[in-house]
Amino acid sequence: MLIASFANLNKKQLKINNIMIKKFLSAFALSLIVLMASAQDVVHYTGTTLSSVDFHDGQLSPAVGTHNIQTMRASREHPEKTDGLGWTYNHAPMLAYWNNTFYLEYLNAPVGEHMPPGQTMLQTSKDGYTWSKPIVVFPTYKVPDGFTKPSYKELLKI
Repeated sequence: MLIASFANLNKKQLKINNIMIKKFLSAFALSLIVLMASAQDVVHYTGTTLSSVDFHDGQLSPAVGTHNIQTMRASREHPEKTDGLGWTYNHAPMLAYWNNTFYLEYLNAPVGEHMPPGQTMLQTSKDGYTWSKPIVVFPTYKVPDGFTKPSYKELLKI
């Protein structure tokens, strides 16, 4: 009888120990993650040179080792030599890398931002230097005649 209750006590104690070990390991793993995250270097500027907002590059020297890659040239006069559209307002680029391929998505319009029509383009590259011809991933769409915006009182007509 004494041996049976001692065995039951050991089972209860083992369950408590397992729970405590799991809690300890969870707390240790969380502490390790927090410690590693706080130990990472953060990119910050420590120089005294200020940028000029009047220029696209701030009139700053490029960082050593960087490259400027032109993925597509826009031209109204010779669209057949460029993207085939002749639209010259290309902006808001988003670059991603997935499955050994770079993906460059950007907004495209004939002349200016938020002036219809507009569409979303996509280019791809395996090496980051040679890029595919742009393709339309989100085409233009017609805003229904008579549509208004609260901040713009005139009727839209395209």
